[in-house]
Amino acid sequence: ARVWPCRLFAFAAPTRRALRALRDASSSWVEVGAGLGYWALAMENAFGIDVVALDKTPSTAGSSGDSPGGGDGDEGAMNEYHGRAASFVRVREGGPRDLRRHK
Repeated sequence: ARVWPCRLFAFAAPTRRALRALRDASSSWVEVGAGLGYWALAMENAFGIDVVALDKTPSTAGSSGDSPGGGDGDEGAMNEYHGRAASFVRVREGGPRDLRRHK
């Protein structure tokens, strides 16, 4: 059930117009299916939008150096969707059922 939406939507690139539309709709968001958090990073950097990023299987890899994810640099476990890639921002494990915790 997860494969087709990942293939259809996972490669969408944020544009200034899309980010402005999100900012105009709300100053805070919960992103479900955040993957590595690329959209969350863009939303935060472009307009200071507060984003809680959730994913069913977040990357467990830490970030190296001064990259945005802020991990500890470990390689983490292999992830079916993200390989060993580090996230751009903190992506928490969760999905639609977890939204109430992040209001």
